Amino acid sequence: SNRAAAPGHPTGSNPYSRKEVSYVCETVEDLAAVVASAFRRVKDAREMGETHASEQEHILADKGPTYTPKTFRQTNVVVMPSCKGLDNFQTFDKMVSAINQARRNARDYITEVSLDKLDDDMNGEGERDWVVSISCAHLHPKFGEKTPEEILADMQKEDEEGEVDVNAEEYRRRRKQARQSPYPSLVMEVMATPPPDFNQPSPMAVKDQSSQGGEVNEISSDDIKKLEALFGQAATDHPVEEPKAVE
Repeated sequence: SNRAAAPGHPTGSNPYSRKEVSYVCETVEDLAAVVASAFRRVKDAREMGETHASEQEHILADKGPTYTPKTFRQTNVVVMPSCKGLDNFQTFDKMVSAINQARRNARDYITEVSLDKLDDDMNGEGERDWVVSISCAHLHPKFGEKTPEEILADMQKEDEEGEVDVNAEEYRRRRKQARQSPYPSLVMEVMATPPPDFNQPSPMAVKDQSSQGGEVNEISSDDIKKLEALFGQAATDHPVEEPKAVE
């Protein structure tokens, strides 16, 4: 694996406590096993983010409010060179879309909320709810390849519009090229961020308070009259000497 920072050791001003990219080669050849492995890796990534959140909450409880919990971020690239069923981009694209759709559906069937609330009522406030997000994208040697039906629809659209934006076409070509890889690959990123603290004032509010808290010189009516008299003077009261010509 290629790591940008060792786990738990941020580098420099990096706000992430763990930021790394790992590469894994998937050796299974059966398509069903590939799908099962993808779901397992997504589950493992989520558990990794939740474990980091729990560890940070324990550290926060030990060190007190002076400790700032660290955000966790990791990218995992799974290369799949052995599965012959993924040579076709349309098949691979549909597989990834189905996995993402299943993950979205699973979030709609949460059954532990009432149990967590009962736990809090019996044992007091538990750990804060961190935001753990998983994103799943894909790379493919033929990424962006269209079916004959899609090509025909694009040609009909060009005929209707009557003109082709060359810059837009070049942008789409480069965007597809950037996601073309030697082998079908899954790119999964997990990120765990602490919950926002709504009681803490925003930086702008702190700045406004500090500017208002400073000493402010009061301006009296006499000062205003003096300024009005000063700016009301005619320009002739202050003649400007013309520069003398040099002979």
